[in-house]
Amino acid sequence: MPILTNRAAVLTSVMLLLSANTVLVVQAAEPLYSMYYQEGSKLFKEKRLQEALDKFKEAEKNSEHLKPDSLDKAKLDEFIGQIYCRLGEDKQAEDYLKKTLAIKKNVPKIADWEIYGTMMMLGTVYRNANRFEESEQLYKQGLSMFQGKGPLKVLIQATTLYALGTLYLEMSRPADAKMTLEAAIKLRNQTMLKANLDEQGLLDALGRAYRMEQRLGDAEMYLKKALAMAEDKKSLDSIAFTKVNLGSVYDDQGRYAEARKLMEEAREILEKLHGPDSSQVATCCSNLAEVAINQDRYAEAESLIARAVGIHEKLHGASHTSVGCDLSKMISILRNQGKYAKAEETARVCVDLFTKTLGPDKQETAQAHLQLALVLLDEKKLPEAEKESRTAIAILDKLNRSVARAIALINLAEIEQEMKNVDEARKLFKEVAIVGEGNKDFDPAGLARVYSDLAKMDIDQEKFGDAEASLRKSLAVREKLYGIDSPRTLGDRKLLEKVLEEQKKTTDAQVVMAQIQKIVMANPDLKEKPSKIKTGMIGGTGTGAGTGGDTTTRTTVPTSPVSATSANASPIASKDAIRNRYALVVGISNFADPAINLRYAAKDAVDFAKFLTSDAHFPVDNVKLLTDKDATRDNIIKQLGGGWLGRRAGPDDLVVIYVSSHGSTAKDEAGGVNFLVAHDTEPEALLSTGIPMQWLSQIIKEQVHARRVVLVMDVCHSGASAGGQKGLIRENQFDLTKVPIGEGQAIICSSAPEQVSWESKTYANSVFTRKLIEGLKQNNGQADLNQAFAYLKDQVEAEVLRDRGKLQTPIFFNKNWQGPAPVLTVSTAVRAPGAAGGTAGAASAASANINNRTGVRSKVR
Repeated sequence: MPILTNRAAVLTSVMLLLSANTVLVVQAAEPLYSMYYQEGSKLFKEKRLQEALDKFKEAEKNSEHLKPDSLDKAKLDEFIGQIYCRLGEDKQAEDYLKKTLAIKKNVPKIADWEIYGTMMMLGTVYRNANRFEESEQLYKQGLSMFQGKGPLKVLIQATTLYALGTLYLEMSRPADAKMTLEAAIKLRNQTMLKANLDEQGLLDALGRAYRMEQRLGDAEMYLKKALAMAEDKKSLDSIAFTKVNLGSVYDDQGRYAEARKLMEEAREILEKLHGPDSSQVATCCSNLAEVAINQDRYAEAESLIARAVGIHEKLHGASHTSVGCDLSKMISILRNQGKYAKAEETARVCVDLFTKTLGPDKQETAQAHLQLALVLLDEKKLPEAEKESRTAIAILDKLNRSVARAIALINLAEIEQEMKNVDEARKLFKEVAIVGEGNKDFDPAGLARVYSDLAKMDIDQEKFGDAEASLRKSLAVREKLYGIDSPRTLGDRKLLEKVLEEQKKTTDAQVVMAQIQKIVMANPDLKEKPSKIKTGMIGGTGTGAGTGGDTTTRTTVPTSPVSATSANASPIASKDAIRNRYALVVGISNFADPAINLRYAAKDAVDFAKFLTSDAHFPVDNVKLLTDKDATRDNIIKQLGGGWLGRRAGPDDLVVIYVSSHGSTAKDEAGGVNFLVAHDTEPEALLSTGIPMQWLSQIIKEQVHARRVVLVMDVCHSGASAGGQKGLIRENQFDLTKVPIGEGQAIICSSAPEQVSWESKTYANSVFTRKLIEGLKQNNGQADLNQAFAYLKDQVEAEVLRDRGKLQTPIFFNKNWQGPAPVLTVSTAVRAPGAAGGTAGAASAASANINNRTGVRSKVR
């Protein structure tokens, strides 16, 4: 989230120093000039900036008597430049302040204070225009002018370090910012003039630095101190800015209600102080929009961003960088909902805006290219995505932005993996690891993920020694972050055990197994509860899907009885071949009740539908997508039945039904029936507004005539209320035994009954849906449902353990499936009218041997 920086407070601290040493009012010989000048000075002190500017401009018109290179002319220009700076007119401010600085440098025996003040002001102008390197250079020049001891020199050093430290915050250099701000505080406390440098602003800035380092407890402590000081002084601007920054910390901690309260209070203060259409209010709205995004309130977030864009366009024009920053947030809102076409359009606007406004080689321009690359990756426009990523990386390389460049490399690595350029992806991950190892600003949790990703890629290539080294590095980072016995180390430990066994390092593997057992025994939630239903793979082979929670007792759960041949057998007769394929895909992020909104559910559905039509070659007309307002209770039921699917699918067809939403259990009066939550479902009236799972199963059984139906449920049955989880309540566990599974139905659920289904921390999907798509792409797209599930289950368990320290175990069960496990990407026997792709021929039986060595990627964003 962007930092709401009180640049005016930094500037004021500098100017307070100068006021005692610089005479700003010119006693000119020309009466009209003097009148306008003095009126402007008075209005300036009263902070009536536009009126002051008008008077100074009149003075400028009557300044013929001033010599162009005189100090009096420089002081007039400086006033005008400073007002333009505060009004956000950066180009005009730069012009006047550069003229001022040029004159002052040529005035003999001019006091250092005079030159210093102009340099600091010009540095602030560059900062406002995001020309950070030029700003840093001027601040450092100013600092070099006042080295040595003495109360005033020490105070100026502290003040300049304050400005420099807050600049580093905006440059995303938290370690440098923290070090610089701590030095500023130390120097301030050494001088008897410390009252001239606002301690409140320093503590606020230091709190922001700790927040950027994700030391949220320290950030909260310093920002609370800063807020108390601002309230004691009744400094409304400072109160508002610090409330926004403290709200951002609460937002990071998932304390959304507290974050929202503080930011709304800040917005009210800023509206009264600066007006409803001020830049301060626009920036506050932009920050508040991020809280709304994290609460999955997309409609509200879009409204707030629209207001911020409107204000910034009115003040600065449509091509200003503030507008670009606002639109960047809009891209995230659109991506999260799967609105890719609009997201791409907005991303291209941002690239063009930053390129023209700041130039092609600025960090903001690089970030715009990177955002566009991510949208193009969502759309599977891979060559374009690769091009945009490499453009961003080249810019960041020139700017020596190692951390930002490393994050861009991770995203490029995913693109390369999608393009099957495995060696290039592995090379990129190794480069990121080198950066992460040597940079104090690199997120350690992100570094651990990079090591894990490298290990999986090495396992794919059977480079088990390299995989072992990467896993041990990952574990070293995780143990330092979370503790040696943390559940977040389990995923890597399990993988390390397998790698050691592959290398015949039996003793080492036993040591790792003992560590795994110790962690599992100490965390009862990591032990899966006994299943009440028979679960397993299609065809009766493979490890039972319900196992894997307790690593010490890997027993095989019996599979459902099947009447068909096993997956090892020959293909079924051609008359039973899959003739066509249909899919109904449902995902709901925005509910009629926004309090239950989800982050990625609609995007998950869009991505799964896109996978079916592009990678799995389902005919486009055979895939119906329902998201948000289209996914009402009545419409879902209608499209399942006679409205679409029940009317089109025949007995020899394969039907896939995918649902990403809330899942919740009703009250006792419903007999423990589990409900799906539609767009218009009322959480307190599930009986009358929800969709009972039993009802859904019955509709499929009676109205969908296909003999083979795969039902994919990315829902949380037990419920939850915290961020990243799906569900409404935690009472009444979902009982799969009460769902009447039909003949030929296979169901994949995202988690076991007592568990939570998690949305990812590192990419914009639920973990389950992302890994399901990846699993179906295994074996060059020829993985059958058994193989895809085996991959899915291992990967979901590993990622959720690493990122959450919790267990999420997907479940797969079926009843009397006819024929071998389907390969969703295999062409069908007939081609639908107008369908793209697809060849005649029956689906062949896939091998039942499950390869558990397939790798997966994750990225840091």
